[in-house]
Amino acid sequence: MIRGKYQIMSAVLIGLAMSAGPLSAQGVRPNVNTPAGAQMLASYARAIEVMRRLPANDPHSWSFQANLHGFVAGTPNPSPMWGQCQHGNWWFLSWHRTYLHCFEKIIRVHSGDANFALPYWDWSDATSRSLPTAFRATGSPLYDGTRRASVNNGSDALDESVIVSDVNYALSRTAFFSVSLNDAADTFGGVRVTEPSHFHAGSGALELSPHNYVHGWVGGNMGDPDRAARDPLFFLHHANVDRLWDLWLASGDRANPTSEPIWMNQGFTLFDENKRPVTLAARDMLNTRTQLNYVYADRLLQAVRAAAAKRPPQVKFASGQRPKPRVQLVLEPQKPWGDLKKVPMQIALKIDAAEAGPLYQLARKDKVAKGELVLVVEGISFGAGVADSPLELFLNLPANANQPAIKQRYLADRTAFFGHAHNGTARFRLGEAFERVRTQEGFRPEALTFTLARNWYGATPPATPLPVTFKRVTIQVEQ
Repeated sequence: MIRGKYQIMSAVLIGLAMSAGPLSAQGVRPNVNTPAGAQMLASYARAIEVMRRLPANDPHSWSFQANLHGFVAGTPNPSPMWGQCQHGNWWFLSWHRTYLHCFEKIIRVHSGDANFALPYWDWSDATSRSLPTAFRATGSPLYDGTRRASVNNGSDALDESVIVSDVNYALSRTAFFSVSLNDAADTFGGVRVTEPSHFHAGSGALELSPHNYVHGWVGGNMGDPDRAARDPLFFLHHANVDRLWDLWLASGDRANPTSEPIWMNQGFTLFDENKRPVTLAARDMLNTRTQLNYVYADRLLQAVRAAAAKRPPQVKFASGQRPKPRVQLVLEPQKPWGDLKKVPMQIALKIDAAEAGPLYQLARKDKVAKGELVLVVEGISFGAGVADSPLELFLNLPANANQPAIKQRYLADRTAFFGHAHNGTARFRLGEAFERVRTQEGFRPEALTFTLARNWYGATPPATPLPVTFKRVTIQVEQ
């Protein structure tokens, strides 16, 4: 078992050995919180200043590059190439890898640094959970004043209990994709689709969190997909997501869906360092070292790959996950659902013992996996327009559980939306919490209570928060 800052317990990370052969000087992406990272940030800042002075219709201008990811409706003279980022489907990782690869080359041009390599912000590291210092200086091109104030001044830090556990969970997924929306959250890369979708409903575990959670925690431009890439921090955040894809693949039993022609061959067109359109597909970026000429300066990843070279070949899991049979129970409200504001909302399961048969079967299992019991909340809309708070779900939370440490014992799952949330769906995975609460005195599977609450990233809620509404709640029990 490999132990490190992620303390991954679910699988031995044994990976593919790094291909032989030297990299060019421009081929190592450093951790932002290292001397090499600081050197790259100086070049990055110079390029941003130049790009912000370019005409808006120049493919290398800062606004044009940001708009490739997403743009605000009503922006004058939109390009047909804008707003093409892939979210909620199996191209999430490959599209963003393409985007960063082209962007990195453009930064080399406008910084005058031919060896520039995009740094990554490893928010999983206990020493790096606050905004990197260089991004806090108000006079710097790296500063974005729309971020949450407590993020910009460095007084806030990402919650370890969220980030580390969610990274671990994502890295422990064995399948890259699912064919069913219901199973997408239990995969690494998301749901299989047949054509690109700017925003779909099948995010994989890595995209749901930590990806979405970090976007929302930073706030401001970063919290809105139409404006996220305006913040220079965006590209360091996604470099870390890209690094985690490499780390996931470093296990010998993980695989990209290379047998899926749709995933492999779907091209996405961006601009290269010479302002020429360039089309790349997933097949062009399976190996960052040999195809894109970069690796990450990451000791954990290097250790995993070194261990891989000493182990026998491993049998890989299938890259796709078959649909899992599930029994669905619809929760009928005792009253209208109402609005979710600052006060948590309790939802009671009221069914007879016969109808609760699947839950009783689950309760008799020796071990209950997180995804074996799922609460699905549909028709979620945020009154603020964009998702301004993650949603948390507690299972059988006692009425007197007021202290955070006590409440944490009953926390089943959380979800964070990225940006616009209108008529969205959240899937809360309750299996592990169900396993814990079944030891409670008087536990009855047919009388579970679910408490839905909002969490403003640990900050004080607004005095009058705009409501979150939803339409339908169901329970799905895996068979």
